[in-house]
Amino acid sequence: MFDADETSQDTEIAFSRSTGLPPRLGKATNRVAANVPDGMADDWTRLSREVGMSESELLAWTMAERLYGREAVLSMQQERMRKALGIEPETVQKTADQGAGA
Repeated sequence: MFDADETSQDTEIAFSRSTGLPPRLGKATNRVAANVPDGMADDWTRLSREVGMSESELLAWTMAERLYGREAVLSMQQERMRKALGIEPETVQKTADQGAGA
């Protein structure tokens, strides 16, 4: 079983290169970089592992929130999960309507 607290080099998590952002934003081919202190870089790596993302994916979603707002990002994530689970948008709306009537 995977232990999230284990951070040795032997247990590196392999991530795909996808940012997870929706295709309508375009291809993720541009690179963004910054020079930061070692401790800050280590903390970013640690945070990305805690949330189960690559450092690049976490940065892309953080940037998306600052640029497009939290509601837009949450909507993108919801759309991503619906597609992954094979849930049609109509099914989501019907389920939401049923929950509102309860």
